[in-house]
Amino acid sequence: MLQQDRSALGASDARAWAARWHAPRAVLVIDLVGPGGSSQPWPDQLDAMLPPVPAARRCAVGDGLLLEFPQVSGALDFGLQLSQRFDALHAGGGTGARLRIAGRLAEAVDAALADDAHLAQQARALAQAADAARPDGDGGFIVSADFAAQVAPGDLQDLGDVDVGHDARPQRAYRVAPEHPLLRATAPDADRAGIVVVPFAGRQAGSDDAVLGQVLADDLIAALGPVPGLRVISRLSSQWLAHGAAADRQLAQLPGVQFQLRGSYLVRGGEVRIFFNLADLRSGEVILSDRFDTGLVDLLAGDGMACARIATQASRVLVRREAERARGLPLQQLESFSLLFGAIGLMHQLQRQDFEQAGAMLRHLIARHPRTAAPRAWLGQWHVLRVAQGWSADPAADAADASAILATALDLEPDHALSLAVDGLICAYVRRDLDLAGERYAAALRANPNEGLALLFRAAWHAYRGEGVAAVRCAFDAQDLSPLDPLRYFYDNFTSTALLSTDDFDGAIAYGRRSMRANRSHGPTLRVLAIALALDGRLDEARDVAATLMQLEPAFTASQFADRYPGVQASRTARYADALRQAGVPP
Repeated sequence: MLQQDRSALGASDARAWAARWHAPRAVLVIDLVGPGGSSQPWPDQLDAMLPPVPAARRCAVGDGLLLEFPQVSGALDFGLQLSQRFDALHAGGGTGARLRIAGRLAEAVDAALADDAHLAQQARALAQAADAARPDGDGGFIVSADFAAQVAPGDLQDLGDVDVGHDARPQRAYRVAPEHPLLRATAPDADRAGIVVVPFAGRQAGSDDAVLGQVLADDLIAALGPVPGLRVISRLSSQWLAHGAAADRQLAQLPGVQFQLRGSYLVRGGEVRIFFNLADLRSGEVILSDRFDTGLVDLLAGDGMACARIATQASRVLVRREAERARGLPLQQLESFSLLFGAIGLMHQLQRQDFEQAGAMLRHLIARHPRTAAPRAWLGQWHVLRVAQGWSADPAADAADASAILATALDLEPDHALSLAVDGLICAYVRRDLDLAGERYAAALRANPNEGLALLFRAAWHAYRGEGVAAVRCAFDAQDLSPLDPLRYFYDNFTSTALLSTDDFDGAIAYGRRSMRANRSHGPTLRVLAIALALDGRLDEARDVAATLMQLEPAFTASQFADRYPGVQASRTARYADALRQAGVPP
């Protein structure tokens, strides 16, 4: 619904749109009730019990209090804390007195200011009717249907329609009370890191721009979704998370969540400053904190650039952090998702010792989860990368190991898209069976049309077959699907390969340079970049790149490249090998 209204916004109506979607204001009416159910005067000593949650407004209504909050989350925190404090202090007291707390929404702020008595009367009538209909309620407080619509489902008990009297039609009533902990959902798969994006909070008190917090959360959830190894909690679950005291309780309803991305924003004129932090919930440590400026119109129109930048930073920090943890802890002490994230990170840093550690981590993960395909797919890619880097003492043995590993993965999960994609890579790059590789990529994309690595590997497959236009299209499709992938250098190398196959030297060099800037230890990146520079006549630059390549692979030769290269066009293969010789690679 929000997305429809965000289209075609201009500068003149952006703020009006935000105001129209402002967050509802919540009212709590609190009464001290005696054993017979009648209201009693509010004693001064009860003020000391009120939780330190700021309300926008407080006033007396009859014998009780009315408190108005700028957002439902604040009213929810306050009501639950007050109810729990009162019950704890009066447990076993025998007085029979209790608090009756009723919540509803103020449909319009002006109306709330004008008629507190009417709001209080409506809230009290609902609470009294609900108490009469369901006297065995367990804690919490009573709220109207419009208030309940803003509360996480696990915190609600539906009391049904109740008769509020005065010839009014029955109204739906709910009790707000935390769900029993034994009813929590079972933990999800442990091989992916769970992250939740909390709706961002406005820094201006009483701001009508509160909807921006949900817009930011929506866009961040969408941006983080394609990141490999991440399980992103859906908007319908994360939208309930508050910024107050209820946050820890609400997070407990989201099992398998290890990371939390939250923040705030400040609107000044047509600009929005976004403050964000990423926290590791296992330790409570904030592992990323930053800010970003963008235009209000761009944000509301779904431009996505701000959230893409934030998500990029977050995903890279996650991979880097788990790689560092993997170095410092025994494998047995690492969570499964830490092993997977850490292994991917260490594998693609392409430092020999870290690379070997990544292989050990993936093998340990396979032993821990013997019926899961994903770690086998990554271990198969590890073997291919070892051959591509020139680190394999026996490329044929690595090829056989990789094939066996992927065969088992596909026996376990025949439609596992990543396993199919990596098996295609093995068929193409290691075994040079381009026909079978093509079948594997097609099957991977049937299983998951959004599998970025399948598109990426297919781009190289097209390049090997001399189908340059199709190669470039696949490479750019893969880039579009994985704009935030922590392994961006890897995508850039394959894109450079695709562009080179069309003789687009400028494009191949641009993507090759970006790949090298991100990771200068990736042999295939250096080879493709040196070839593109040499073919473009930029021999001095080509020799510089080739010198770096030879430091990485001292035994590498142009003839070795020609023997490894899976291309079916002998003339192109010879042309590439000659370009490497011109760049200074031994023949």
